[in-house]
Amino acid sequence: MWLDPEHKKRCQVNKINRSKLKCNHIMGSKAFVVARAEISEEHKGMELDKIDFYKSTHHSIEKGWSSKQAEANYNSMNDLKALYTSGESSMTIDEIVDVVLDKKLGYIKSLSYGLKPDTTRATQRRAAELEDSLKKVKEEAATVQHDLQK
Repeated sequence: MWLDPEHKKRCQVNKINRSKLKCNHIMGSKAFVVARAEISEEHKGMELDKIDFYKSTHHSIEKGWSSKQAEANYNSMNDLKALYTSGESSMTIDEIVDVVLDKKLGYIKSLSYGLKPDTTRATQRRAAELEDSLKKVKEEAATVQHDLQK
């Protein structure tokens, strides 16, 4: 296996990809879904918001932040949270995280929340359902109005 050219090529590609990471998490190979459930249990069933979850996956009491970039990201999220959740203009926690961590192709970098649902398709489908429902209601109203006029 170690001498296999395909394996060597894959190792080289993986090495390059790992070097591109700006911010590593401290969860190891544990799935973020599992980590989120465990952290929720530790907090008596209360689910952390994305900013606090980011801290719990990128900071440890013993070792500190996984990188300077992780600390900078967390501080930026908290600064935006303080600025935008208490003033006239507002942003949700999700929007703040998306801005700081650069939401890309339905995936939030450095947070590994995984694929987000394709809201465009879901929205289009829901809009079509609502249009059909509206059409039926209008037809029923027209029928009732026609019957009342008789």
